Amino acid sequence: MEGFMLLSMLSLAMFFGSYLAGSVPLAMTFSESKLRFVSIFGAGLLVGTALAVIIPEGVQSIYEAETETHNHQYHKEAEHILEESAKQPPFNPPRIPPKEAQINQLP
Repeated sequence: MEGFMLLSMLSLAMFFGSYLAGSVPLAMTFSESKLRFVSIFGAGLLVGTALAVIIPEGVQSIYEAETETHNHQYHKEAEHILEESAKQPPFNPPRIPPKEAQINQLP
C-alpha cells in the first residue's frame, strides 16, 4: 500500500503543478519571453515528476528480473537436463538419397 500512496501523491503533485503552471499565463498578461519561461517551467515540472515515477519503477523491475535469474533450482534443473542428454547416444538420422541419384549396385 505504501507504493500506491507514493504513486498517488506524485501523480496529484504532477497534476496540480501542471495545472497551475498552465493556468498562470491565462490569468495574467505576460510578455512573450516571460510566457515562454512559464511554459518551459510547466513542461519541466511535468517531465520531472513523470521521471520521478518512471525511473524508480524501471530500476525495480530490473532488480526483480535479476533476482529471478539467480534461482539455484533452475541451474540444477538445467544441469540435470545436460547430464541426461550427454548419456544418450547421438541421434543419426538415416540417409535418404535424392530421387535423381544413381545408386551403384554391387555385383
